[in-house]
Amino acid sequence: MRFYKRSAPALLIAVLFLLTAAACQQATMDLDPVPTFPAASSETVADDQSTSADPPVTPAAPAEEGSPDQPAEAESASEPEIEGEESPARATGRIAYINLDGQLATVNPDGSDTRLLTGEGEFYQFPAWSPAGDQIAVIGFSEGGSGVFVFDDVAEAEATTIYEDDEKAPIYLYWFPDGSQVSFIAPSAETADLSLYLVPADGSSVGSVLTTGQPLYWQWMGNNRQAMVHVDNDRLSFLDVEGNESSTGLGRNGAFQAPAISWTNRYFAYQQVGSDGRMLEIKDVVEDEVIFESPHDGILTMSWSPELLKLAYVDPPERAGFVGPLVLFDVDTREAQTIVPHNVLTFFWSPDGRYIAFLTPDELSRQTNTPNNNLNRIRSASQERPTLALGVVDVENGIVNYISDFVPTGLFIRQFIPFFDQYALSHRIWSPDSQFIVLPVVSEEDDRPVIRVFGVEGQTPVTIGDGVSAFWSHQ
Repeated sequence: MRFYKRSAPALLIAVLFLLTAAACQQATMDLDPVPTFPAASSETVADDQSTSADPPVTPAAPAEEGSPDQPAEAESASEPEIEGEESPARATGRIAYINLDGQLATVNPDGSDTRLLTGEGEFYQFPAWSPAGDQIAVIGFSEGGSGVFVFDDVAEAEATTIYEDDEKAPIYLYWFPDGSQVSFIAPSAETADLSLYLVPADGSSVGSVLTTGQPLYWQWMGNNRQAMVHVDNDRLSFLDVEGNESSTGLGRNGAFQAPAISWTNRYFAYQQVGSDGRMLEIKDVVEDEVIFESPHDGILTMSWSPELLKLAYVDPPERAGFVGPLVLFDVDTREAQTIVPHNVLTFFWSPDGRYIAFLTPDELSRQTNTPNNNLNRIRSASQERPTLALGVVDVENGIVNYISDFVPTGLFIRQFIPFFDQYALSHRIWSPDSQFIVLPVVSEEDDRPVIRVFGVEGQTPVTIGDGVSAFWSHQ
């Protein structure tokens, strides 16, 4: 079966989707049906409903990542035609992508050594690399059902099946920090809730369901013992690997999706609802004090630097909005400042914490700090698809650089953008050396979905193959 097919999308729906999260089920290009997260509610939520008042496990620094195993030698598939004058030869790691037949493949950043890992009979979505960079977990679908599968990075790899069901399709997956297990969510068997599973990556057991609820977002802490979960829009709690929950004691939650925990596990960011309305708060859990709070009426999307004690978040000007300027809070100075004055739709930290890549519907020019608030900008009107601009801000000096305009694929718009803060925890668009970014885009020449690599130093973008989604390895 073909994984990708085209139809004429509606211009109005495409624009409205970029402006509000409510249109996340509409696509500017039709693909096979994809289950999606329910978006966070913009309404005030109920009181905290944690199942236990026990104190959380004492936060600990994350475990160090080990060195990746070398992938086995395998016969490579035919090499794709490389478009672009310059090749991202300096980029490190490998890229996993889903081709137009819905098959999983990996490739070097310069387009060489392509390995087709899967065959016909199933199609796959949203591959995620293990922390060591030697395995890939992916959601798969067939006529008989769906599941979660783990592959080694070798051609025609043998799949390890860690979950299968003929009705309850998995929605999203996220590797455990040490790479020994895979967590994912799927519809619960008997209720309308989602179930959070934790299953050994080697398929040695069926794993367990840790908690249920809907919507359900989580972030694993680097101590390999627990996660923070945000469930039902009103439950923010700690969850250990045995499924035991304990209250964070953070009160009433506001409108946000994925939790935000610093890499030291010491600082938590969240949105509270109080007498003065919604507030962004950052808490030092060691000293048990709130070190920063600021009014925040919109839907809060946020992410900590992987290397620095800095939190980036979007500050929408409207209550139900999720698009706005990008703000950076520094734990050391206790100050927040706007670093991107444009209407930021999504953003992603580089692995070294120096850069933040962001997408905006605004027009950008190189090294500009002047916002253009035209959210309705649509380029390539004949395609009736929104054009986004990719920019990168250097956190060290505050310079905002324009990288490129592109038309995103329908799957990227429908599934990835509305939940980018959760996907940023599990699926990387940055190269391990923090110099390149991979994105699925619509080709300007013939309207097909392709995988394109962009350099932060203004290198010519390179198209490395046809595909609908792509993510970089951690190593």
